[in-house]
Amino acid sequence: MVKVIYRKLILLLTKPEVAWGEFMAEGKPNYNVVNKFCYPLMSIAAGVLLISEALFRRAPFHVLLVHSLIYFITLFSSFFIVRYVLAILLDKRYHIAATKDQLTLVTGYSFSIVYLLYILTAIFPGFFFLWAFFLYTPYLVWIAADVIFQIQPEARGMLVLGLSALVAGVPWFINLIFNGLFLSNLR
Repeated sequence: MVKVIYRKLILLLTKPEVAWGEFMAEGKPNYNVVNKFCYPLMSIAAGVLLISEALFRRAPFHVLLVHSLIYFITLFSSFFIVRYVLAILLDKRYHIAATKDQLTLVTGYSFSIVYLLYILTAIFPGFFFLWAFFLYTPYLVWIAADVIFQIQPEARGMLVLGLSALVAGVPWFINLIFNGLFLSNLR
């Protein structure tokens, strides 16, 4: 499974035009994207955070566990919120009634950079500057708008900006809420 995820990530990062077409042809996007790509990456991010903080941060185990769960819940809930808002954006702005499979495909693989950044910043928390690599996400969305939804280049701007902002902003906002609610009171 790790080999498949690695191959998909490399293909998506190096040849997104080929990757999106290949992902569409796979079939069963809900199963392949969510169960074989997103959930494992979310779990890896949370597990790496737990291990990293257990090794380098001297805090009680229950605090580390809650922080790791918040990490997973942030990524998990962000995926579904962004998918829901993407459906609304496509319907209202472009009059496209996207299928659940299309929405899952675009949302899941658009989060690729975010998943990688969450894993890397769990290992190296001081390397927050790595978030500059997020700027590749709008390009992934641009290509997806063409391959998946056949939106003309002059009309893709709102989709690219909207989805990229959601992919970056929703996890940040959810993490902010959860950290304020739970971690501020844990000792």
